[in-house]
Amino acid sequence: MKPASRPKPSKPQVASVKPRTSRRQGSAEGAAGNPLYLQHLFAANVRIVRTAKGLSQEELAHRASIDRTYLSSVERRLRNVSIQNVQRLALALDVDPRELLNPGLADDPRYASEAREVVRA
Repeated sequence: MKPASRPKPSKPQVASVKPRTSRRQGSAEGAAGNPLYLQHLFAANVRIVRTAKGLSQEELAHRASIDRTYLSSVERRLRNVSIQNVQRLALALDVDPRELLNPGLADDPRYASEAREVVRA
């Protein structure tokens, strides 16, 4: 004979709470769902500008006074680049640092063909 089963105690109900949103809505269109958005954007833009100027990673690293393996890891989105290295890369590429964080750079006619290559990779 089976022992009488007791009703299972019910779990306490917890009210669902929506997470707080920041006061700055729409700061960067792609940044909303991706915390690494700027890091990825910077990496892609460095590669676009570097290839448009016909520079190898080694040559750009030399001009920027950074290690070539560091530059490779930046372009592969593995590094969180310091402001100092943003400035070094911008100077070596002869562009304004803001251009390396420009979401519309891939649409710029100066870099259009290189941008298509980066998107494929």
